[in-house]
Amino acid sequence: MILAQSCTSNFLKPPMSYQDSINSKASSYVCPVGFANGFDQSSGNRTCLTTSQILSNLGKICTGTQTASTCGPTWLTCPTSTMRCTFRRTRMLGEYCTVRENCVGSYGTITAGTNCVNHRCVSMTVVANIKEEGKPCRGGAIDLDQNIMYDCATPGYECVADVCLKIVKNTEGGPCATAANNVRQECATGFGCYNDVCKAQTMLSKGQNCTAVPETTVCGTGLVCKKASSSATYKSCEVPSVYGEFCESASDCYKLPVLQMRCSKNKCIRRYSQFDGVDCESHQDCFSGYCQAGKCASPINLPCSTTQACPSGTDYKCGCGGATSASPFNGTCVPPCNGYQQDFLSCAYNNGLDELTTSYAISNQLHPVDSNSTLLTKACSREYKNLLKCYIKAWKDVGVYNGENLVPGVDLSGALEQPTYVVQPVVGRNISSPSPKTSAQISEGNSNRTGIFSMFLGLFLVMCIAFMNSSF
Repeated sequence: MILAQSCTSNFLKPPMSYQDSINSKASSYVCPVGFANGFDQSSGNRTCLTTSQILSNLGKICTGTQTASTCGPTWLTCPTSTMRCTFRRTRMLGEYCTVRENCVGSYGTITAGTNCVNHRCVSMTVVANIKEEGKPCRGGAIDLDQNIMYDCATPGYECVADVCLKIVKNTEGGPCATAANNVRQECATGFGCYNDVCKAQTMLSKGQNCTAVPETTVCGTGLVCKKASSSATYKSCEVPSVYGEFCESASDCYKLPVLQMRCSKNKCIRRYSQFDGVDCESHQDCFSGYCQAGKCASPINLPCSTTQACPSGTDYKCGCGGATSASPFNGTCVPPCNGYQQDFLSCAYNNGLDELTTSYAISNQLHPVDSNSTLLTKACSREYKNLLKCYIKAWKDVGVYNGENLVPGVDLSGALEQPTYVVQPVVGRNISSPSPKTSAQISEGNSNRTGIFSMFLGLFLVMCIAFMNSSF
């Protein structure tokens, strides 16, 4: 029996209002689905704003000292070109836009290299002609009118943090991994950097033994030093393992640009992919985000308090019935919905999104709404709805919030789908820009209509890409 004790939490139950000047933690409070932590313009205090209130900020003038707070959460912004609140990085290449701030890096394009031309998110033309160290480049050298992003000339220069560095290639005994006065020292081809000194390397081919070799003997490009199978008696240079293939550590698995694989029970897996009852080695193996006694599980009503934290190493957080503190009170750990979150991020990546740390970093406190985003409304709408439904269920199950969870334009009716499969990030995804036939065809007039043909065409193309990649 657990005695009643005090409980603290950052899960907020609307309506509540806190003054930042009095409560320094107010900005970290998490509001339920359908709400976001923001400023009440009438009182100036933080509160849980409804999504409808947030969307009403679109088009509003956002001048003054609190431009960000005027617009709302991070999926809205205040462009200097218009000084009016608009969507931030929610539209992919080919989608409708009014300013470049609407556009996000997709199909291999960084956000700094996107632009809004004729109300479409497009890639800028990259002109690599800067041959002087210290000069601004890429994000710092943009001509919006000409739709050009200037880059450093190669070889010889490289853009780092929007500044051109001169690259000096050194051979045996030369310096490396150092930079000064906008000049970086690197090793020439065939040499590696060891303790800031270049040394000649011996390259091994696929299948060659790489066990206990000198540090200057390395596997060739695209290969890793690993056991070829569970029965292998030594490590050799091999192509990285993919889903379901043998591994001894995560470094044996194929390295994705995002959403890295894990090695569990000697197999490469997606993070948060194993269902309840499956063997696990870590909380990150499990769809539920919880590994108990070597098996994935979905615990119910895990207690928490100021003296009893939620399970270490998990994303479970203590909820105190919607209050930030309560006494006497035993709180309950709120499930994190890790598997559903990873499904959405994997779907977004497979459909071309390359920046998963922007407005698409969906979490229990970030759930954007944009009817002109095909990822949210079409390509990944199933995964997005399931994630939001999971958050709603998690909050209601532990008594944090039992009100209405309304997200304009997102149908959250019906029960949460129980997972029967997970969405795997595609290995070797095609990152070429979409053609006009496969890019989003959206305008303000038809932004709320689903193009069935386009949806199935996009799904067919993704399946084709996955098949081709698995065949080579």
